[in-house]
Amino acid sequence: MLKLFSLFTFIRRFGVRKTYRTITGLPRYIRFYMGLFKDPRTPALAKALLIGTAVYLVSPLDVLPDVIPFLGQLDDLALLGFALNRFTAMCPAHVRYEHEVAAGLAEPLTVRVKRRS
Repeated sequence: MLKLFSLFTFIRRFGVRKTYRTITGLPRYIRFYMGLFKDPRTPALAKALLIGTAVYLVSPLDVLPDVIPFLGQLDDLALLGFALNRFTAMCPAHVRYEHEVAAGLAEPLTVRVKRRS
């Protein structure tokens, strides 16, 4: 029930179009993060951060138990957002850009060369 309420709140706040774009864009972000995680140029510490976050999210031990309505899920969501932010910040910029283009989150750069006559 809480998740449905959150979706309705998101729709009311941002509109149907933004909600639709956000939901349909999730596979691209998943492709982006999976590509970064599998890339050997990504630092091991960044990968360890994501693995540790995943272990925390599935473990029964929690800072705020999930039985507390809203707050239990909010701390997990905040931690996930923080971990994904740090993960992308720890990856080299050129590696990030390659995976953004591959996932369809960024346009490839084109270089125009002027020809001399």
